Amino acid sequence: MWKLKLSHLFGGYGYYVLIATMMIVPMSTLFSIGHESVFDLLFCMILGLILPGGIVYLFQNFMPDVREKVHTAGDPDWRHLEPYEYDELLAQQMKKSPALKYLLIAQIPIILLGFFMMASDSSSGILGLFIMEAIAATVAVSHILIVGLVWAKWENVDGSAEIAEIAIEDTYNVTIHYKHHKETKSYYVFYLPSGRYVVGAEQLYTDSTVKIVRWAGSYIYLRS
Repeated sequence: MWKLKLSHLFGGYGYYVLIATMMIVPMSTLFSIGHESVFDLLFCMILGLILPGGIVYLFQNFMPDVREKVHTAGDPDWRHLEPYEYDELLAQQMKKSPALKYLLIAQIPIILLGFFMMASDSSSGILGLFIMEAIAATVAVSHILIVGLVWAKWENVDGSAEIAEIAIEDTYNVTIHYKHHKETKSYYVFYLPSGRYVVGAEQLYTDSTVKIVRWAGSYIYLRS
């Protein structure tokens, strides 16, 4: 069930995590150029990749009040789907993956860093450029394949599927500032013994509840 956390892994702040990562990874790579060590290069790159997201994730999921709510949360009350819920499940359409968009965005610092690497003629820097490109492409392609495989599996769902209705406990807004405009989105939080879960408006079933369907070891949100 932990896979449900991946849809909003950073609680709606993924845009800022991406921007921070795009800034820190090239900076950390440039910092390692003078060392001419592949180990130093890889260490700085990995640190730049995990630091922004790691800080946000830990802050959102391991604060004392969050841990208390997780500790006191009850298990979902699973039941078989009603006929109308089964029809709604079959009617759900596959959501397009934003992975390709993020891959294109990631090209900006990679290309800029590439020009610098070619100018400096640094072998470790050029290696870092290829590693960054490989990581970006691997993450994007993997995400696309996983989404496709999951929805291909759910096309075969049968009457053994079960559903649980869970109440939303917290809500908050995230404002993203773009160059010429800003966008505010609402996010909703519920707690289970397995952790804190964040959903967007598109994953709600009603304004105050989510419905989770489990089948053959997989879980998805049922949208109204």
